[in-house]
Amino acid sequence: MIEAWQAWLALAIFLLALETIVPGFVLGSLALGAFLTALLSVYIGDWIYQLSSFSIGTLLSLVFLRPLVLKALKNADAVKTNVDAMIGRTAKVTHTFDPNTGKGRVEIDGVIWLALLMDPAAGQVRKGDIVRIERIEGNTLYVTKPKSQQL
Repeated sequence: MIEAWQAWLALAIFLLALETIVPGFVLGSLALGAFLTALLSVYIGDWIYQLSSFSIGTLLSLVFLRPLVLKALKNADAVKTNVDAMIGRTAKVTHTFDPNTGKGRVEIDGVIWLALLMDPAAGQVRKGDIVRIERIEGNTLYVTKPKSQQL
């Protein structure tokens, strides 16, 4: 006959397996509650206490552990790709910026982009200068002149 601790352990393993399919650490919290109950059921035979330990273990896991796990998963270093990876990088000016419109052309990674100078008071931006990409909207790069190049 299967004992209570074995049933709780089987439930914990089953819930952990389901957690791999359904992310969010809700089932993981239930699995931790079941694992705690499996440990305690070796010493406590009454089902009321087992159910209470399962509830308390799950609740504590949901309240204290789940937010930490979700934060760790969310803040995992995500690699920026495509245009998101260009923000903060520098580009070389290929066509002098028009002082009236603030428009010019820059090259980054071998591709020439339309660029708009965010701070026209930064001074003239000429061909060969280096600018920093601040944001991207559509196919236009919004750039600033680095402080070291401003007059």
